[in-house]
Amino acid sequence: MEQWTGPDSTLGANFPGVFSPRDKTKLTERFAHLRHAVSQLRGADVFVFLPGDPGGDPEGNSTLEDCVSFCRQVQEIVKQEASAATFIVNLWSIAQWEGFPSPSSLRFWEQEVNLSRAAVAAAGLLGPTRGVSFPLHNYYRSLALSRYSRAGLKPELYPAAQDIETLRKRGVGPLLGWPYFLVDEADDGFVKPNNHESGGQSSCETRYIRALVDCGLRLGLDGLVANAIFREAESLNIYAFGQMCRSAELTPERLIDQYAGFVADEKTTGVLGRVLRYIENHSNWQSSLPVEYRLRDFDLPHALSARVALDLLARVRPRVQPAIPLLEPPAIYLGRLKKRLEAIAAGRIGGTSG
Repeated sequence: MEQWTGPDSTLGANFPGVFSPRDKTKLTERFAHLRHAVSQLRGADVFVFLPGDPGGDPEGNSTLEDCVSFCRQVQEIVKQEASAATFIVNLWSIAQWEGFPSPSSLRFWEQEVNLSRAAVAAAGLLGPTRGVSFPLHNYYRSLALSRYSRAGLKPELYPAAQDIETLRKRGVGPLLGWPYFLVDEADDGFVKPNNHESGGQSSCETRYIRALVDCGLRLGLDGLVANAIFREAESLNIYAFGQMCRSAELTPERLIDQYAGFVADEKTTGVLGRVLRYIENHSNWQSSLPVEYRLRDFDLPHALSARVALDLLARVRPRVQPAIPLLEPPAIYLGRLKKRLEAIAAGRIGGTSG
C-alpha cells in the first residue's frame, strides 16, 4: 500500500493505492517510516507485522523470497529500535506475494497454505521471541470454505498440530491464531449484509466461536487474537471469544445465558436467552457458509418466528446495574437486537456476494 503521510496527503485516506515491493525507492521510504514508528513505540512488548492485505507486486511479479526478505528487514528494524520486544509475523494474505491471486479464487487459499508452510521454514525468520500468527482461514472462513466446496475439494487444514509441535521444538514463539472474521460479520463484502451494511444490528455466533477456540486448543496454539471493529454491535461475540478462550468448559448455551443476565433484569433473563438463540440460528455468518460446514442450530423449546421473537424481546426489561461494565447501556443493545429481528422478519437473513 502506498505510504499515507497524514491528512494533507494527496493520496486517498481510506485506500491510497498500492506499489510494488520491488520498487526499491518506495520500499526504502517505507522502511524509514517503519523505523520512525517503531522508535516511537520502543517500549512496546510486541510488534506484529502483516506483510499482506494487499501484499506483493500488484502485477504478480514478486516471489515468496521477496516477502521473506521484507519481513527480515522489518524484523531487523524492530531488533535495533526495540530490542526487548517480541516480533511476530502474521501470515495473513501471504498468498498475494506470488501472482497476486484474488481471494475469490481457489488458488488464493491453496497458495496461502503452501506459502505459509514455506515462510515458517525460511532460515532465520522465526525463533525465540520471533513468533508467527496463523489466520486459520481453512478452518472457519466462509469465503475460503465456499471456494473449496464449489470445487468439490476438502481444504488442507493448516497449521496442523504436528506443524505447531515442530515449530515449538525449534523454539519459535509465540504461536498464535488470528481469526479476523467471525466476531465481526465483515468479510470484505462476501457476507451479505455485513456489519458495514446492517446499520448496527447485533449478531450472535457463540457456537462457531466455541468451535474455533476448541480448534486452537487442539492445535496447541498459545492463544487467539480477536478483531472487533464494531465493538458495541458485537459486544456479545467479543465477550464470548474472551470467556471461551479462558474456559474450555464454557458452552454456547451457558455463555448466552450469562450475557443475557448482564443485559436483562432477573425476571426476563430467560426470555432474552431464547431471543439470542433464535438470532444465532439465523445469523448472516451461518448463512454465508456452505451447508456442510454449518453447525447444528440451538434447540428451542417452542417454535419461534421472527415476529414471535420480536414480541418476546418487547417483554425484556433492561438491567439497571449490570454485573460487568458494558460498552453501552442495555436498552441500546436491546435496540440493536430489535433491528436484527426486523431484518430477519423481512427476509434479510444473509447470504453471499458470489
